[in-house]
Amino acid sequence: MNWLKKWVPIAMLAGAPLAYAQNNEAMDSAKQASTAVVLAATPQRGLEEEQIRALQKDLETIHSELAAQRARDDQREQVIGDPNSHPLWP
Repeated sequence: MNWLKKWVPIAMLAGAPLAYAQNNEAMDSAKQASTAVVLAATPQRGLEEEQIRALQKDLETIHSELAAQRARDDQREQVIGDPNSHPLWP
């Protein structure tokens, strides 16, 4: 009988969380809340990254246009020569 008095409170303490939990709704709601917090914080970082990507695309476009303009200027200079070195240029 002594062993029963000793192990019954231990068994009750072990079973108490199971009796208290009853169902998974608390865990599911906590999981959904934490997921919502994470998803709410993510778009700001995603928005900043998206803006950075847009700026990088703009820079790449400007670089390609500048390279094309330089190539056209180089071709023009090869065809007609340097416009600043004309013999009649003052």
